Amino acid sequence: MFLAENRMSRNEIRYLFEHGLLPRWFFEEPKDFVNTLLTEPSELFENLNRMFEWEMVENPYSMEDFQVEQITLEGDTRGLKLTFPEPEEAPFCYNSYAFYDEKFEKIAYFCIEKKRGEDSTEAFVCQWTKDEKHINHGICARDGKAEFERCVKIWKG
Repeated sequence: MFLAENRMSRNEIRYLFEHGLLPRWFFEEPKDFVNTLLTEPSELFENLNRMFEWEMVENPYSMEDFQVEQITLEGDTRGLKLTFPEPEEAPFCYNSYAFYDEKFEKIAYFCIEKKRGEDSTEAFVCQWTKDEKHINHGICARDGKAEFERCVKIWKG
């Protein structure tokens, strides 16, 4: 039996969801990740909600706080944009991008993370790798186009 002090906090749950569960799921089962989120976008919220329930912590978020969009880059390259609730603190994510080719041979997972401080016009563009390394690619303007283009540029190498 777990003791209350062993439970994760709300912030720890959100961090683990955005920076652990989602990138790990994408790298371990990319086809399942993409197919599940495209056919059942509510699974994005439901996965987080299960974590809150498991830890017996009240979930402050609702299904409306999450979105899944399919993105077509070029050729056979596709992507998903996952949108999260407004981050309360760093390094929570505004959104994530999961890029993949038709055969899932080239895949990449990016996070657009809140910076410390009050400036909400900029964010960090970070990447998780298959071997669970976190790479910070620096700051970009906090708008959908700039962050997306930065991720695509990194993706193309």
